[in-house]
Amino acid sequence: MDLEGKEELADSIREFAGGLILVSHDRDLIEASCNRFWLVKDGKLEEWHDIEKVYAELTEVSVRHPTTYEAPLSAEKKECPIADGHDDLLERLFELEALLEADTNRKQKHQKVQRQTLWKIEIDKIKTVLSL
Repeated sequence: MDLEGKEELADSIREFAGGLILVSHDRDLIEASCNRFWLVKDGKLEEWHDIEKVYAELTEVSVRHPTTYEAPLSAEKKECPIADGHDDLLERLFELEALLEADTNRKQKHQKVQRQTLWKIEIDKIKTVLSL
């Protein structure tokens, strides 16, 4: 979805008199259109009122329960860190670095400092795995 379409969708959701559940990976869309947040944690559905706390909890959960890219690398992969299965990590690294740069280039009052911190943590993890 392009930027205009995303903004129009967020506006429509905010103006909608009823209720709906939005499931998205797009944090900007979520933040622009939602006022209540739920997180499935330890098999339970919990309501959260602060999206930044949800993001922090998600990061904490990923640290407690490592994802595949946090698994130890074999000697083979250390020699060629972007071999099989690491293309997605490199793509995510580029995405995170672009998000971080775009946000830090915004006016200070519009920056999402907590989100920048989460991005930096994930960037560091990926760089460690990729031996960069």
